[in-house]
Order: sequence, then C-alpha cells, then structure tokens
Amino acid sequence: AEIHLVRAYATLNARIDEATERLERKDTATEAVHSSDELRFVLRLALYTGNVLNHSAPGRQAAGVKVSGLATLASTKATNPNGNLTTALDLIASIARDVDAEQARNLKPLLYDPLDAIKNDEPIDDVLTSLQSDMNLAQKRTKYKDLAQRLKTGIDQLKSLKIEVDRRTRDVLVSFGEKASTRDPRPFFAALLDFINSFDAVILRLDQQEAEKALEKRQNAARKRRLLRKATSKTGSDPY
Repeated sequence: AEIHLVRAYATLNARIDEATERLERKDTATEAVHSSDELRFVLRLALYTGNVLNHSAPGRQAAGVKVSGLATLASTKATNPNGNLTTALDLIASIARDVDAEQARNLKPLLYDPLDAIKNDEPIDDVLTSLQSDMNLAQKRTKYKDLAQRLKTGIDQLKSLKIEVDRRTRDVLVSFGEKASTRDPRPFFAALLDFINSFDAVILRLDQQEAEKALEKRQNAARKRRLLRKATSKTGSDPY
C-alpha cells in the first residue's frame, strides 16, 4: 500500500491531465459537429434525397436523418438525373457539388480531425474509479492527508467537467435525432466519421472525373487545331 500511494502521488497530475484532455477532445468534437453548417447542408440533402427515393407522400416524409443510418447510403441504389444507375451516396454528393461545391469539399477538412481524435478514447470512468480508490486508501493514513485532499480536488474537478461535457454532448446527439437516454456517444461519432470519409471519397472521385473530362476536352480541341493547321498549310489558306 505504501508503494502504491507513493506511485499515486507521483502520477496524480498526469492522470488528471490525461482525463481532462479526453473530456476536452470530446467537447471539441461535439462543438465541431454542433456548429458545422457543412454537415447540416449535406444531411439536409440526404433527407431530401431519401424522401424522393422513397416516394414519400406529403405529410409522411421523414423529418430528419439518423446518423446511424447513413452507412446504408453507399449500398442504396438510385438513379441519377441522366438515368444512370448509381447509389444514394453518389447522388447526394453529386447534388452537393452542384449546389455548393465549397461546402461539400469542406465537410471532411473541418470535421475529420476532431472526430478522429476521439475515436480511440475511452470514457473517464476508469480514471475516476482509480482516483477514488487511491483517495480512500490515502484517507486511512495520516501521513497521506495532503494526497487525499489533492485526490478529492482532482476528482471533484473531473466530475464537474464531465457533467458539463456530457450534457453538451447529449444535447447535440438529441438535436441529430438520437435518444436522450444515449449514454455512450462513441457509436454516433464513429458512424459520423465513417460517413464523412465515404462522402469525401465520392467528392474526390467526382472531382477527378470532372478534371479528366476537362483534360480530354482540351486535348481534343488541341488535336483539332493541329489538324486544321496541317490542312491549311497544304492549301495555303489561313482562316485566321
């Protein structure tokens, strides 16, 4: 017990700092999702596209999109305006590029880092339990009274911050259609991160296809000019 308390004293600040950083990363991700106009823009298009594909009658249309259901878009068949078979995800990305290409392209750059930063973070309950156990042990030994007080202060600070972060996270999840009783936001954030990666991959593919078509058009135009110059050089006439 003596060695354990000495170790607890030496590592106290690092454990509290690490748990605080977990909560702050979670709060940053929550705020990024909450304030993202780009995400709301794409989800509105997803909602509209879903209602159209489902031939929903007025009054029976879906009122929102659940993040947990976004994964199905890549496998949902759809038909684009040209009559070609595609997926709902491709259709949404294509419409997004046509309506507001900047917002469509900014979705991943603005949200990927804060969401990726928390994908492997565990809840801080394990840290709180460990700190509480150390405090209980320290309180039984007079010489570790100071450590017990520092542990109590750290626990109180972490609990207070956790309550605030959990409340803000819950409010954001509810605004995106999740249940208020949801205790673990990790599946929500993971599903959102997967969707953002899939959506951005389609945007990049569509951009590349457009660039290839533009290049082909320029090459064809250059080829025609060369043929025209070759033809006019033989006849001696120059239309320019």
